[in-house]
Amino acid sequence: MRAIMLFALFGATSGSTEVKTVKDAIFLTKAKDVVVMGLFESKKSDELKVFKAASKTFPTVAPVDFSYSFSPEVIERYAEETQGRSPAVLVFRRFDEEGKPKRKQYTFAFDGDDFTEEALANFIFKSSIPLVPSVGNVQGEQKMRWQLAMLSRLPKFLFFSAEDAINQDFLECARSQWSRFVEQVTVGPLC
Repeated sequence: MRAIMLFALFGATSGSTEVKTVKDAIFLTKAKDVVVMGLFESKKSDELKVFKAASKTFPTVAPVDFSYSFSPEVIERYAEETQGRSPAVLVFRRFDEEGKPKRKQYTFAFDGDDFTEEALANFIFKSSIPLVPSVGNVQGEQKMRWQLAMLSRLPKFLFFSAEDAINQDFLECARSQWSRFVEQVTVGPLC
């Protein structure tokens, strides 16, 4: 019983992992589709607590890996991206605005002016999902990005073909399916 409780306690706090070397940081950002990395000067900083809390707002199925570092070498490695700010949060992603995988890595930096859990979580959501996710036949990591996009608090616009837009059965089915993800669903033709 005691071992199970300890495991549950440690599991509950492991929303992110510490990166100790530049080599590990580079490997992590190249090995995953989306990596959120917090760069902090102190293990006792309030911003680290906010970072860990924000990481827990993401569903466990989300294809987003959270890490943080206190290493001066790691902070220096990403000084250009963070514009020398500390604390800093970077989002590295390996897909374009349509969600298509790319070899090129896109990097986004949190401006840090409002270092709150809500502001940080919103920044991570906006930076880690495609602007225009495909609703069609998506698989694997792309499907998880699509689910993350639907679970985010960001506005969603869904477009259907003209044939589907006039089919009342299709519209009712779409309304019932999408109501799981958004509070208000309005389905209808654009014109």
